[in-house]
Amino acid sequence: MLGTLTKKDQICSVYEEMLRGRARVFRDRMKWDVSVHDGKEVDWYDLNADPIYIVSLNGDGHVVGSLRVLPTVGPTMLAREFRTHFRKSIDVQCPTTWECTRFCVHSPLNGGAVSHFNVSAELLSGLCELALQSGIKHIIAVYEPAMERLYRRLGWSPKCISTSWPWLGRTCCGLWDVTRDAAHALRRRTSDR
Repeated sequence: MLGTLTKKDQICSVYEEMLRGRARVFRDRMKWDVSVHDGKEVDWYDLNADPIYIVSLNGDGHVVGSLRVLPTVGPTMLAREFRTHFRKSIDVQCPTTWECTRFCVHSPLNGGAVSHFNVSAELLSGLCELALQSGIKHIIAVYEPAMERLYRRLGWSPKCISTSWPWLGRTCCGLWDVTRDAAHALRRRTSDR
C-alpha cells in the first residue's frame, strides 16, 4: 500500500535519521562520551538552542552526513564545553560569526559506501551558501588537525586560532572566512562528483 508523507513527517524522519547517524559516528566509531537515548545522539543544544542543521542525503533519500550551526551570541560549545580546552582563550560573541558543531559523515543504515570527500564537499558548500545568504562572515569550529588536508582539497581552509592543551588531546579551533570565492570552490567540488 502506498502512503504519503507530509513535509513535517519527512523532516522528522530525516532529523531522527541524522541523530541516529550521529550516535553511530560519535559514540560507536569515535568513542566520544555523548548522550544517546533510543539510539539517537542528542545534546543540550539540539533541545534548547534552536540550531540550524545542514544534511546531506544520498540518492535514496537517506542521511549520509550532517552538521549543526549556532550563532555565537547565544550559548555555544566553545563558550561552555570548550571554555578551558584551548591554550588561547576563545571568546567569540559576534552576530556575523556562527559556530559549526557535530560535523559528521556517516554510512547509510542500508549499507553501501559513502565518499567522505563528496559528502564533506556537499555539507560545507551548503554551510558556505547559507552563511553568504544570511550575512554570516565567519564560521568557527573545533576540528582535528588531520582534517586540514581535506579542507584544503575542498578549497575552504580555516585559520587555526588556537590549539588544545596537550593533555586534552590534539584539536584546533579554526575560523573560516565566508567568501564568494570559497562558495564557488565548494560548488565546483560538488559539481565534479
